Amino acid sequence: MGVHDVVTHKTEDPVAVGVDGCKGGWIAALCYRHSSGEYMTSLERFSSVVQLAAWREDLAVEPPVTIDVPIGIPEVVRFRLCDQEARARLGPRRGAVFMPPGRYLLEATNYDEVRRLVKQRRLEEPSTRGLSAYAAGILPKIREVNQFVRNQANVQKWLFEVHPELCFQVWAGRDFPPKRSAAGTLDRLILVRQMFSDAESVIREQPFGPQVTDLTDILDAYAALWTALRKVREEHERLTQETLNGIIGNMIV
Repeated sequence: MGVHDVVTHKTEDPVAVGVDGCKGGWIAALCYRHSSGEYMTSLERFSSVVQLAAWREDLAVEPPVTIDVPIGIPEVVRFRLCDQEARARLGPRRGAVFMPPGRYLLEATNYDEVRRLVKQRRLEEPSTRGLSAYAAGILPKIREVNQFVRNQANVQKWLFEVHPELCFQVWAGRDFPPKRSAAGTLDRLILVRQMFSDAESVIREQPFGPQVTDLTDILDAYAALWTALRKVREEHERLTQETLNGIIGNMIV
């Protein structure tokens, strides 16, 4: 479908964008305000964050973009202040918040290399923590966003980190079952559909296929979108932040 794929019949520009990683790059849930006041949505897939930013620059408006990936990487593997706060708020679901990689691991291309670098660092710093297999699996996306934020001025004025589990918790006012369980997926879909009445039909029509994205990715993008709308209305909360090698590390919800 060209440079990037889109599922939409809208002609106006979106007011908010929520983004989650997927196998084919990034899946974005876009929100439009209908003349009736009702929110309408669409899905779009981008191969890179650079492509997403270029698409946004071509819009007549400047929507906030929320993204589910760590922004602001510590020197070593550890929980950032915002991670600690998110874990405290999630309680039983705190395990969904993982330690981001240390900056020295960003260039690793596979898990074996991650473990080798950790082992090497432990020779001088025995307390060095290792990286989880999950975090290692999304290293390419963490590295991509980190490089993008470093290379572009003022990115953090419109690109904001979120954690979908925290978004869903605040949105619903309660905890959810694990997202890949049947109950967890259904609970999230029901919540999304309650606010975005067209979401189910948009999801059904999306052509990307399971080889690119799955329902949990899409629902996480909608959770990020919910927070992006809170940012538009200045109703969002900002978690504890810190500066990490010149980049602000925090989340909004």
